[in-house]
Amino acid sequence: PLKPDSLLFVGRAETLDFIERNLKMRAKKKVLVISGERRMGKTSLLNQVIAKYRGQYLPVLIDAQGLERDLNKGKFLLETAELIQKQGEREGIRINLPRREEFYDRPHATFERSFLLGADALLGEKEILLMIDEFESLEKNKGLMEEGILDYLRHLMQHSRVSFIFTGAHQLEEMAGDYWNVLFNIGLYHHLGLLKEEESRLLITNPTKEAVRYDKLAEDRIIRLTAGHPYFIQLICNELVNLHNKEKKGYITIEDVQSNLDRIIEEGLGHFSFIWEQASNKE
Repeated sequence: PLKPDSLLFVGRAETLDFIERNLKMRAKKKVLVISGERRMGKTSLLNQVIAKYRGQYLPVLIDAQGLERDLNKGKFLLETAELIQKQGEREGIRINLPRREEFYDRPHATFERSFLLGADALLGEKEILLMIDEFESLEKNKGLMEEGILDYLRHLMQHSRVSFIFTGAHQLEEMAGDYWNVLFNIGLYHHLGLLKEEESRLLITNPTKEAVRYDKLAEDRIIRLTAGHPYFIQLICNELVNLHNKEKKGYITIEDVQSNLDRIIEEGLGHFSFIWEQASNKE
């Protein structure tokens, strides 16, 4: 995932505008759902959100894919509270964390009444912005399903000052389970798609513009090969920059792109295999 100041982050103005417009709507519950293919830049986008809204919100990122399997409710809420507390400390806000045992004995009451109420009092006008990356992993987590944490998240969406952004590789319509119904009812959706042509050209040329020049035909070929998928653009350009460094070439041609395709595909084979294995029969 890219840091906010990375030259490799380009475009996404429509998505950032969608987030900004809807976070400003104080009268509405703010539950935003952003879906997109794997390696489309969803986590990098959330890093941009953290940097942009740090003054207005307390943005907290949870990587649902990295959660332990069979994680119980108390541990999940404790980890969430710890992430909120750490983000508060980065912004000079000292949020009190109840004792670990309290989260295990009375998880809901401890998180909502002891922790969140105290946090709200310290944050004032600021709201907690809970960003759950790879949200479909929650459905696969046996512990969280059995413990009812997904129902509790639904409760928080409806009855707390916490705002939510969910990102994932699938549309919620493809996911089973009544616990996602609240997102159908109050969630606002946005699809993170391929880069536009001008954004793709920027991603190809901008990061190395001081050292490497691309022939326009080379740019055109890369865009056709990748269809504007940021990960695959980076994969191809990484190989071409390596070629530049090795052969001291300052100019990349369409012949360079063509002659290096086999090696590029070999480099990306792990990701191609991952996409294939994760895809449904229809996909």
